[in-house]
Order: sequence, then structure tokens, then C-alpha cells
Amino acid sequence: MKIAVPIIALALLSGCKTNTQATVYTSDALGVAENGTILQTPLTIGFEVVSESKCREVSSTLLEPLQNAFHSAEFIGCERDGIDSFAVYRLTTDIVLLTGDDGHLTEMPLYIGVVNKPSADGENWVDVGFLLNTLKADELIASIPNEVIGYRDPELNAVLSATISNDMASDIVIQASDAFADGQPVTNFKNFTVPRRSEVEIKLSNVSNAAFGEVDAWARIAYIASPRE
Repeated sequence: MKIAVPIIALALLSGCKTNTQATVYTSDALGVAENGTILQTPLTIGFEVVSESKCREVSSTLLEPLQNAFHSAEFIGCERDGIDSFAVYRLTTDIVLLTGDDGHLTEMPLYIGVVNKPSADGENWVDVGFLLNTLKADELIASIPNEVIGYRDPELNAVLSATISNDMASDIVIQASDAFADGQPVTNFKNFTVPRRSEVEIKLSNVSNAAFGEVDAWARIAYIASPRE
């Protein structure tokens, strides 16, 4: 279990602004894609709050709904991002292989999904992305007291990003699109070689962020190429 997903702002589930940073280890993503085992994955989420002083006040109020929604949850502190303040929690969610229209294979409101995508040239790509279980997300929102999120705009405003870390024994290739890769815009599909023990940061575009939770419950991080036998 190596996939870490730090998220700085939980509006992702409540309709507020979110900044999401995931660290995806290639061995975990490819392992789940190969054998279908569901892994538990750490996740850090911060709820936007009115002020830094309000953070400590609401921290215990938010904890119980998160403990009920995810495998585990703990409050780890308050953070500021510019003028915004967040109550930050460390959670545990799932990484799941998606094989078809079977619905959600986990009860987690937010999790990581992987999909096998064989290509015509024999390459097998693994599509990795964030998945929102809207039913469970709605249940989580409904369980949060109104004094915490009642004044929020109901629209989702997620900002998603991920660091893909290559912990394999050799270099690996990833493919990104409609994103920023290490700060460089990528509008069409482009391959990147990630050396062993190196990483690349993928930030999703405004279009992808806006669609997540409103138009689509899936937000692609990148494709990862399975090493050839």
C-alpha cells in the first residue's frame, strides 16, 4: 500500500474549492491492474473553513462523518492556502480495478480507479484516475452539520493533481493529456519516460477539474504503460 493522496481542501465532496494532490506509485497501480486486488490507500483531505480559528472548533465535528465514510480518519491539523483556511484529515480509501459497468466496487466516496487499455500495437496501458461515488459522497455531505458547510456554493470546484512516482526496477512510460506535466501544458496525448526512482507531477486542466463531479465522476490522472514481458 504505497499510493498516497494528499488533498488540500475537501470541497470536493461538499461543493467548496478543493486542491488535490495524489502520489501514485507505479508498482501499486500496475499490480491492481494485473491481479484485481483492492488496496487500501492513504488520503489526506482538508475541508475549507471560515477562518483559521474556526478550524480547531469544527475539527471534531467533521471527524465522525469522515470516520463513517472511509476506512479510517484522523485530524492532523489546520493549514492555510493564501487567504483560505482548511481543516486537514488523513483518511484511508481504496484503489480498485474497473472492469466494466459493474457499478462502484467500493463504498468509499472518493477513490482511485485503474482500467486496462490494450492498444493495437500490443502495448497495455493502465488508465489511472480519481473516481467519485456520488451516492456515497451525497451521504457524507448530508451527515456533515450545516454550520460547517451550509453556506457553501453547491457547485463542485475541484483542483486535482498527482505525482506519479516510479518505484519499478526500470524506467517506465506514462501518457498525459489535457494537463500540465511538471509545469508544462500538454493539450494532446504525449508520452513521458519516468526513470527509476523518479517522478512526474501531473496537474489536471481547468476543463477536467470543472467536469469532475458535475459532468463526469472520473478524472484521469495519466496512462501508465505496463512493462513488456
